[in-house]
Amino acid sequence: MKNRLLYLGFGIGICSMLTTACTKTTVTKTTTTNNASSQTMIWAGIDASLDMSPVTDSVAHRTMGTGRFTYDLDSFITAETKSKFTLENVDTFKCSSAKITLLNPDSVHTLANFRIAQINFFSGNKITDTILAELPDVPTTATTELDLPPAHTNSVKNYLPPYGALTFTYGLGGTLRRRTDKILKYNIHVEFYIHLKK
Repeated sequence: MKNRLLYLGFGIGICSMLTTACTKTTVTKTTTTNNASSQTMIWAGIDASLDMSPVTDSVAHRTMGTGRFTYDLDSFITAETKSKFTLENVDTFKCSSAKITLLNPDSVHTLANFRIAQINFFSGNKITDTILAELPDVPTTATTELDLPPAHTNSVKNYLPPYGALTFTYGLGGTLRRRTDKILKYNIHVEFYIHLKK
């Protein structure tokens, strides 16, 4: 009995460590249409953390740091739609909103260090990255959170696999107005609009 309790406690400890190490799934907002052959939803996505190494120039950088996550969007869509739709039914997939949060700011490192801020991504299904969201004129006010509007209204459904889990790699890019001299830790949060159609 003691051994069982010991193994149980050890297992709970391991699970706790794994949970805190993973990126978190945020609450997903869904909107069901009246049409039985289509449905729309806002997928709140998964928060991805990334580190940005020091940048000492004001040159435009496509990527200054990257973060990655894997998620079974196929199972999620199936569950959310009570098996009416799957990943194969995705008609439109595009960024609806995005936010970056600086996790370790100080007196000289805030999001005001950016002149232009961008979030781009690519996937295991398509490795050519695309800009999802961009703020071309970051305010000079010291802040730790920035909302970035979607860069375009085009669907990026070709970044999705035909079924199963997807792997996204997010990149933080842009240009700086002020150099950085330490590793900066960021959280990237992107919401996606999904339209499903039979």
